[in-house]
Amino acid sequence: MRIDQSDYSVDLSNGVTTKQLTATTDPKGASVSWSSSDKDVATVSPKGVVTPRKAGKATITAKSGTKTSSITVTVTGQLPPDPVAKNTVYASKPSGWGKIYAYVYTGDGATAKNNAAWPGVEMTAPSTTDGCGETGLYKYAVPDDLASGAKVIFNDGGSQQYPGSRQPGLDYNGGIVKWDGSSAALAAVECTIPVPVTSVSISGDGVSGGKLSLKAGASAQLTATVKPDDATDRKVTWTSSDSSVANVMGTGVVTAGSKAGTATIKATAGGKSASVTVTVTDVPKQPMTVWYH
Repeated sequence: MRIDQSDYSVDLSNGVTTKQLTATTDPKGASVSWSSSDKDVATVSPKGVVTPRKAGKATITAKSGTKTSSITVTVTGQLPPDPVAKNTVYASKPSGWGKIYAYVYTGDGATAKNNAAWPGVEMTAPSTTDGCGETGLYKYAVPDDLASGAKVIFNDGGSQQYPGSRQPGLDYNGGIVKWDGSSAALAAVECTIPVPVTSVSISGDGVSGGKLSLKAGASAQLTATVKPDDATDRKVTWTSSDSSVANVMGTGVVTAGSKAGTATIKATAGGKSASVTVTVTDVPKQPMTVWYH
């Protein structure tokens, strides 16, 4: 049997992209089971759908009877952080609560306004890429029109709530806050949401269409432009696919080596990259040594 897909790479910086794998069996149509050597890096469903999780390498194996076939999935980059609404409430679910709801309201009597009929809106568990890093809490984005002079009551959708029955909710005046599951006040959350890199480009004298030609021993200064300008991880790493053809320094200076040929110079920042193909020519030939007897 064989998997009808060769080894491949996927960049999480572009979001989660799944891939459907298929396997050819003999006899045709035999049942196939799938497994991953590292489920933290990539998982595979019983139907052969691979989902990347984090940077690393995982071996995906298909098995039919006693026969197996495997490929390697290389996951690079990282998932961009989930956006967090400017008015968000996080909460720690109290022990014994199966679910947690947020009932947000303003006013009283005829002027009362709420986010939903009691018990409110069920809070959800943030993903591992939560923009504020509050992955252990539950989360609810408060509508803007309820983000001033409001009150919040947390409850389990049944008989348990905080504050207790007939007590006013906790004061909420907008922003990103959290409840620790027992305190009588909401605490502000210090949240600096990372700005992901969206693109990297390379420029420099002689660079045209992603290509650069150099004579042996010559150098050129390459410059990497990282977008957006306020991206959090703007540090650029330079690499060469063949330093004997063209070597690159951490400053982006590329120098043609002693061997003619081509080398790929890559600039990477925040999981995004760009490359330039450097062609080295005019390498002097080594003089021929003639031995006389």
